[in-house]
Amino acid sequence: MADERRMGGRDVAIVAAVAVAIVLGLEVVTTIVPGARDLLAGTPLLITVLIVGTAAMLWLIATRRTPDG
Repeated sequence: MADERRMGGRDVAIVAAVAVAIVLGLEVVTTIVPGARDLLAGTPLLITVLIVGTAAMLWLIATRRTPDG
């Protein structure tokens, strides 16, 4: 039986880097597209969902346990 790979700090760092890249990408898009900044500024709920979703995903990855551990 093959050993399952455990999630570690490297995996959390990768997910964090992807989350930061997404946020920076949204910033670039809102700078280039004229109406996008108004859309995102008018809906702070979207930003809240991104922050809470990212935090929840990072917490799950960081605290994940193996089936036998």
